Amino acid sequence: MGKGCVYGLSTSPQLVALAVRLRGVPGRVEFKTWGGERFPLPDRSFDGVISCVSWDRYREPVAVLREMARVLRPDGDAYLLEFDERTPKIPQAVQAADLGRLLEDTALTEVRRSCCETRLSRQWDRATPVVVHARPRLPGA
Repeated sequence: MGKGCVYGLSTSPQLVALAVRLRGVPGRVEFKTWGGERFPLPDRSFDGVISCVSWDRYREPVAVLREMARVLRPDGDAYLLEFDERTPKIPQAVQAADLGRLLEDTALTEVRRSCCETRLSRQWDRATPVVVHARPRLPGA
């Protein structure tokens, strides 16, 4: 990375402390604790957002997706993780929701889905990871 900065957010202070120790570079690669609501970041300040947690694991997935849209620049990209099957551990209300429908309630729109089948998902009959590429919705769209 020639220019710019990467921020990692986690609700776990222990994981943030470990990440800072292992990979932190002040002003370049920083990690912050996130309370699960509003991101501690300015509006339209990022070219990209990557969620390494499946959207259906968040307590308030629409709120998190809105925050992703808020911090993205108008030409930015979001990459969201989901699985092609839901597990029983996920709350019923979230189980019934579809990411596409959730995106309609935010300022993001889906661009593309990419299946990421792994050897483990095939071998153990586990849900296949899917990466959803989304971008901020254009005004009036």
